[in-house]
Amino acid sequence: MMRTLYKKISKKTTLKNFSILSVANLLAQAINLLSSIRLAPLLGPSNYGYFNYILILSTIFSIVSTFGLRIIIIRSIAREPNQTRNYFIRSLLLRAFFLVCSFIILILYINIGQNTINNAWIVVAMMVLIATITLWDTMESISFGNQIMKVSALIDFSFAIVWVIVLYLIPEISFKVNVILITYVAIQILKNIVYLLWLIRSKLLHKTTNSIKPLLSMPDMVKQSSSYFLLAVFTCLQNQIPVLFLENSSGFAQVGIFNLGYRIVSPLQMLINVALAAIFPNLSVLAIKDPSAFFERCKKGVVIIMLTGIVGCFIFTVFSRDVVLLLYKESFEQSARIISIQCWYTAFYGIFSFIGAVWGAVNKQFRLAVFSGISTLIALPILWLGALYGSEGLAFAFIIVSIFNMVYHWYFFASKTFVYKVSAKYSITLWAGFLLYMVIGHFIPQELNLFYKLGIVLCLLAPVFYFFRKYKDLII
Repeated sequence: MMRTLYKKISKKTTLKNFSILSVANLLAQAINLLSSIRLAPLLGPSNYGYFNYILILSTIFSIVSTFGLRIIIIRSIAREPNQTRNYFIRSLLLRAFFLVCSFIILILYINIGQNTINNAWIVVAMMVLIATITLWDTMESISFGNQIMKVSALIDFSFAIVWVIVLYLIPEISFKVNVILITYVAIQILKNIVYLLWLIRSKLLHKTTNSIKPLLSMPDMVKQSSSYFLLAVFTCLQNQIPVLFLENSSGFAQVGIFNLGYRIVSPLQMLINVALAAIFPNLSVLAIKDPSAFFERCKKGVVIIMLTGIVGCFIFTVFSRDVVLLLYKESFEQSARIISIQCWYTAFYGIFSFIGAVWGAVNKQFRLAVFSGISTLIALPILWLGALYGSEGLAFAFIIVSIFNMVYHWYFFASKTFVYKVSAKYSITLWAGFLLYMVIGHFIPQELNLFYKLGIVLCLLAPVFYFFRKYKDLII
């Protein structure tokens, strides 16, 4: 049976990519969890929050340097793989320009804005980190466009191990934010060098032949990516900027508690991202070649995303307190409550991401940008208000925002995207089940015996596993 399953997986590119990425990234997330176990107690909530605050700021400014080009690169290469080298060169030139822009904005922010970064070494480390994020994203886009995803996963997993090993080798007396940050950046540099060496030695960059379709010019690439850039900016305003609200109103300790919850639920978010990365090239091609099959594939995709979210979130919700006490002791116990809320936001995030991937596959990125702008206008005042009540208030605010914004996203996804409309019965059934599990999970007492919790989880998730078996052929 296992041999038959392996043969089936090896013959399907999408399933093979998803399997490799899932396993490698889940292992990488498990390894990274060990890093937070080492970092959080030794740095303490305040310094741990400050370290994550710096990483969040670097991620925010990398949005400028990547400029939404990822989807454009992947989509273009997936449709014209023989033009890989040309798209790689054009991507590097464009991103070099936007990288300089991001550095300028960063320096202006540090010198003009109100912030707590007053160390020159930290500023330099942030600039290098932004550059490594940009280069990694460019190389990964080239690889993903050719539907070669295992290299990225393996390199990421390998350096996650390196990061944890180094952390456990550093003496406890040396655990300072500056030391940890510089160590982290150095490892990111090495990771990028390894990926670049593989890309140079691979045959991908030799794929250059005459094409029936003309290459996208750099102005065209910028024009098409501008919608994704706006989407990234609006997403940042909803996801990263609220953490800055939290720091301003409640301090770095609350940032540390909030981010620790994210670290624990991030494997679920990673699994969703991996699934979307694996199926996106296939969806981009299918949307053009067979709209009817594209419609059916997307309907099943929604089911898979939602069922995965229900299973992962319900388990995290029920066992969140046990996990936090086991890994981080009582000083971070408040994170348990945060996790039980954050994990359901992660499920909403997965659904939003899938809708975005589908619209990207059918070249409706402008709709993405417009809707993201609307959702940001709705979200910011709610998130600002939630941040005033600490990490738990901010977590609840994310859920409220997700429910508001999902209403019109789902309407346009179900009725304005495909050659057919998604039935109301289909939509009501999916969302009724999703919201039901979210409410039930919230009311299960955290103080219950571990075995009682396990029994509850197995009983209540049995129907979900039944439907998962029914729709498991999504990528097979």
